[in-house]
Amino acid sequence: MNIVLLVLLVLYVIGFFVLLWKSAAVWRWYHITMAALILILGIVFLAPLAGVLKARTAWNRMFETVEGQLETEKAKFQRLNEEEGGVNDLQLQLQNLSLESGRVWRRMQMQNVSPQGVTLRQMPQPAAGLDPMGAPPAAAADPNAGDAADPNVELIAPTSIVYGFAEQDMQFDQGNWSVPVAYLGEFKVVSSTNNQVVVQNLNPPTDKQRQLIESGRAARWSLYEVLPLDGHEPFIAEGSQPDQGNMFGRVDTELVQRLLGNRVSPETLDAYLRDGQRAAEGAAIVADEDDGGGAGARNEQLSLWSKIQFTQAYSETVDSTEQREAKVGGFFEMGYAVDSRLKRVEGPEVTFQSGDEVYVPADVATRLRDEGVATILDNYTVRELNDYRFVLRRTDLRIDEVQDLIAELTKQKELLEETMAMTDAMNQKFQIEKAELEADSEQILTERGAIKTYTDKLEQEIASTKQQLTSLYRSNLDLTNQLQQIHARTSEAADSRAAAATP
Repeated sequence: MNIVLLVLLVLYVIGFFVLLWKSAAVWRWYHITMAALILILGIVFLAPLAGVLKARTAWNRMFETVEGQLETEKAKFQRLNEEEGGVNDLQLQLQNLSLESGRVWRRMQMQNVSPQGVTLRQMPQPAAGLDPMGAPPAAAADPNAGDAADPNVELIAPTSIVYGFAEQDMQFDQGNWSVPVAYLGEFKVVSSTNNQVVVQNLNPPTDKQRQLIESGRAARWSLYEVLPLDGHEPFIAEGSQPDQGNMFGRVDTELVQRLLGNRVSPETLDAYLRDGQRAAEGAAIVADEDDGGGAGARNEQLSLWSKIQFTQAYSETVDSTEQREAKVGGFFEMGYAVDSRLKRVEGPEVTFQSGDEVYVPADVATRLRDEGVATILDNYTVRELNDYRFVLRRTDLRIDEVQDLIAELTKQKELLEETMAMTDAMNQKFQIEKAELEADSEQILTERGAIKTYTDKLEQEIASTKQQLTSLYRSNLDLTNQLQQIHARTSEAADSRAAAATP
């Protein structure tokens, strides 16, 4: 190949000089000089040009290879982001888990309890992989918990409001997990150092909370900046996926029994165990079947949700045109999201196409079915989530109300006991009178019997006398009639004699 190029170059030079010799008659010297220089430069730069062309060819091949790899990575990136279980789904799950989670200070050892507050000292962090929130080891501790190496950094800012829980280690999946087991109350941070904090109750503690703290049974604490959020996913078995029989996946029965088995009522435990399970078609309430086959009492902690399939396109407005922070009036207004963190990026409306499947409350599913835009596929029992901020504060208020009611009932009980004592004294006083009255009652009964006998005798005599009087009365009437007749005859005889004697 090099010989062919050399021959071609020699022929090119010979041809150039032939043409240059033929043009010498009309060209000037500078034309000839310029042409010679161009020939020399062309020969000199021929080798760099070949190198450039070779490098360009190599870069073109590399560009095509990299461009193919880029398209492959783009497709892989899109697949990892958009497919089910991809980055977008994982980010959504992470946002759901971290929503309003706040900071948490775990493994706080109780050092001292005094009227000024409770002193807590942060213990060394456990080894990596053993902390329930996946906290790194002590060498890479959570920056939110403060810098233990810097004595000037406060663990928690004073005047902060935190929520205290008693911690306990539990074995899960061959590892130790620190699990909150008892709520100790709402506290205000009085003072703090890099590894120690003093907190004081904002509200009077309940008897149970006071006993846990003062007895030392709540030896290890967790402090939460925001109360934990309730959810369905933490109680689902690892690796379990939603299916036709379970809305969220299979409930980890062993986990629920271990965490809640002897700490909650049977109704609450049943709600956790049946969370997301498929219900009978058309079920209106959630009920248990007793041994006799009848419907048991309704579990108020379970509600009915339905899986529906849209039969035509449907859109629903979920975001409000108003925008404000949650502390101004909440996250929602008339059911629409007003907090920008909860609003959709694509727009205020959610659009569903025919064939899309979603889970909605049973009443919404019934409404959409009646409107003819969806069909109900399955019904599921769903546990009502707890708003711990409301529940715990309401519990404190209820405890105060119960204590006031106990005081009032205690006072009423004392009054009743006093009244009962007076009643007993009156009963004892009137027992003698009762005995005397009973004796008098027996005497009166005897006398009444004698009186009744005498009265019967008198009535008999009166009846006999009445009969005699009746007989005498009739005899007197007969004699009166006879006398009247004799008197009449006598009068007639006297009249006749008088008439006869008259001259």
